[in-house]
Amino acid sequence: FFKVGKKKYNDDLLNGNIYMNPLCYFRKLDEADKGDDQEGTYISAHFKAYTKNGELLCEGEIRFRLNEIDYSPVFCLALPECVQKNDTFEFAFPDRLIEAFYQDDGDVYSVVCISKALFIDRIASAAHEQGLGLLYGPVKYDDANLSYSPNDPYAAAFHKRTSYSYQNEYRLLLQKEIAADAHYNFQIGDIHDIAYEAFRI
Repeated sequence: FFKVGKKKYNDDLLNGNIYMNPLCYFRKLDEADKGDDQEGTYISAHFKAYTKNGELLCEGEIRFRLNEIDYSPVFCLALPECVQKNDTFEFAFPDRLIEAFYQDDGDVYSVVCISKALFIDRIASAAHEQGLGLLYGPVKYDDANLSYSPNDPYAAAFHKRTSYSYQNEYRLLLQKEIAADAHYNFQIGDIHDIAYEAFRI
């Protein structure tokens, strides 16, 4: 895994403090094309409106969101393309990925490299100890409209349009609700043994 962000937040991450925002927070982002206005939504129906003369007035779709998804704390990581050259592994970071998460605001930014399997184990153990439900997995990028299924009610949290596929996201979601304008500090213990700061921007 890689986490691109402000160094002060990534330092918190290395110290075991996972800063999580509710899913609805990501839908409202608009800087650098980070936000997807369809984030966490399901399609309910398509509609067309006509005038009395039968002329098409407008058309669109009706979408809905579930509170249990919208207000669930989410943590996002990047899984850039990996290429093995002899005994070396090289990771390709798309320019758009760096541009989307870096702002020239005077702050120092960094990229943290994390062992995927060990990090998931650490997260899962912490969630279990704290009595929290945990879901995790890669985001699926697809332009098809997503319909709600009671067999997979959290599917919308792991679905985005293909225009965001450059992000190569992997998500962690806690099954609890927090306020739309709040964040959740998920404590998992120091992770310097399984992660390190790869470089600064």
